Order: sequence, then C-alpha cells, then structure tokens
Amino acid sequence: MASSSAIGRWYDNYNGVLDKFSNFWGKVAFEFKDSKFVVGYELMNEPFVGDIYPNILKVIIPAYASRYVL
Repeated sequence: MASSSAIGRWYDNYNGVLDKFSNFWGKVAFEFKDSKFVVGYELMNEPFVGDIYPNILKVIIPAYASRYVL
C-alpha cells in the first residue's frame, strides 16, 4: 500500500518530485547529447498506475489508467 501511494504522489508531482525527476533526465541528456553510444533513454520501465486504492478503475480497466494516469 505504501508503494502504491508513493507512486501516486510521484504522478501528482507531490512536493515537486516529478519536476526534479524531469530536471535530472534533462541534465543526463545534456551530458550525453554528443555520445555516439547513446541512442535513447528509458525513463520509466513498466510503469505502475500509482495509487489504486482511491480509484480501482485504474486496475480493472487498463485503458482508464493509460488515458488518465500514464
């Protein structure tokens, strides 16, 4: 339950955590922009839909999470 809540807060940009995540990846991309060995970045592998407890639709209807959360 705690991890579900934490991921939900991440999506909601609680305390600016999503902004910080964006800034981090911006800096990484800037540092490696000229590297011939980097072809892309995977920012989020297999994303979880976040806090499922307030809205169970996120789990039982996959298109709901894709449209409104991810």
